[in-house]
Order: sequence, then C-alpha cells, then structure tokens
Amino acid sequence: MPYIQCNIQSGLSAEKKRNLALELTRAVHESLGSPIQYIHVAVTETPTGQFVESGQIDLAYGPANRATQHG
Repeated sequence: MPYIQCNIQSGLSAEKKRNLALELTRAVHESLGSPIQYIHVAVTETPTGQFVESGQIDLAYGPANRATQHG
C-alpha cells in the first residue's frame, strides 16, 4: 500500500491539488503496478514565510523570486 507524502507551499487551488494527487497516483500505479485503490496521497501545505533556504527564511519562496533574491 504506497503512501505518498507531498509537501507544497500554500495557495494552490483545490483543483490543482486534486490534479497533483491524481498524477502522483497514476505515476505510482504505472511504475510499481500497485492497485489504484491502495495508493494514498497526503498533501501538506506550508504557509509562505515558513520555508528556509540556505539558513535564511525565504518570505517570497518560489523560483521567480529566488532568481531576483540570490542572483
């Protein structure tokens, strides 16, 4: 019984989280052959400002902001 833990930044719509869970389930089903009804996905959302990168709290976490902050 595969159990997938996915940690994401808060703010995705319910539809995007549902699509994420469906795609993760499909990938595990195809790669491991596990029956879909036994694959579980848990999505944990972390609020912006709670991510730490290189020892620094990244208040504007994300690739677009990272390029401007660290480049």
